[in-house]
Amino acid sequence: MRKTTTIAAVAAVLVLAGWQRAVLAGMDYPAFIASTNPVGWWGMNEAGAVTATADLSGTYGLAHNGVGVAMDMTYNAPGITTTTGVAGFVNGPGNKATYFAGNNPYSVSAGATTNGVMDSNTSHPVYHYPSGFSCEAWIKRDGVTRINGPTVMAGREWAFGFVEESGSYTDALHFITFTKQDYFSANGVIPDDGQWHQIGVSWDGATSTASFFVDGVGAGTQIASTPGMRNATDPSFNTFNLGRRVISTTGQEFRGWLDEAVVWDRQRTAADFTASYAAAVPEPATLSLLTLGGLAVIRKRRK
Repeated sequence: MRKTTTIAAVAAVLVLAGWQRAVLAGMDYPAFIASTNPVGWWGMNEAGAVTATADLSGTYGLAHNGVGVAMDMTYNAPGITTTTGVAGFVNGPGNKATYFAGNNPYSVSAGATTNGVMDSNTSHPVYHYPSGFSCEAWIKRDGVTRINGPTVMAGREWAFGFVEESGSYTDALHFITFTKQDYFSANGVIPDDGQWHQIGVSWDGATSTASFFVDGVGAGTQIASTPGMRNATDPSFNTFNLGRRVISTTGQEFRGWLDEAVVWDRQRTAADFTASYAAAVPEPATLSLLTLGGLAVIRKRRK
């Protein structure tokens, strides 16, 4: 009986592994993200020294980003504040990433000009979703740099990044709705360990709850004491940035490697973040996780 149970457990693991393999067959990270209809997506896959990176969100992004034009990002002082075409991590053909030196508050901006102002579109809030939205990115930190909250991406009314040390928070994810609320994940979830990590947040505008995720796993939630998201207060700054806040002050620039920054105009579930993590991680790592899970099942059934 025990032998039969063990065989059945092994078969179940193999079926699960086969299902995972089938789901990801031809569904690398770029293909997976494209299937989720993001409103903004910067893969930073351009090879070598370039001055801009394309918004890959396509027609859905154009229809829902708030401005109706592709939000290609212009690098400021490329080769000085940023280095493009470096090795990335996620599973996909020709994947590249960008290194941010963190030494200038104007690392990369969206819009037609290098100063981040969107010219003819300044009257339209971009990536402004008071009812809820979500975002994720892949980052690798480059040493402890500042304590004032390095920013990975930011709109006019919100920003997402992490804190190295701020009050009672250390190595925690940080999401802010300006003039409203600072949200923090659990401590220690984004260490400076020289490894790539997926970071994400899903914000529920109805309850003003931020749910954080690291490497496909929940990293804590926080409910706001000052709920909501304000309207755009200054149309001249209705833009979007990577590596710094829109209106930046020294100490908020990100230093490290950045890959695959994505924004959605809706909340994402824990399963959604787990799925995008699985699509990004090379298959052997994914199957190793499945194998460990299967061994745990077998061991449990043997007891």
